[in-house]
Amino acid sequence: MILDKKQMSEEDIKLQFITPAITSKWTLDRVTMETKITDGQINLKEHSSLNAEIDRVLAEITEKLGGAK
Repeated sequence: MILDKKQMSEEDIKLQFITPAITSKWTLDRVTMETKITDGQINLKEHSSLNAEIDRVLAEITEKLGGAK
């Protein structure tokens, strides 16, 4: 049973929406959870295509959740 979005925890949202969206494009051997990749900040200003992909995935997830509220 899927809970109402407002009753879901962060983990519920991740399990029901984010992980399926990621695994629809990538195989599980390419996915890690909460992996520390750097001790500092990552500067994405020079990676506009990556930013566009991140924005697209977040928009898709938001749409699946019923839009931003």
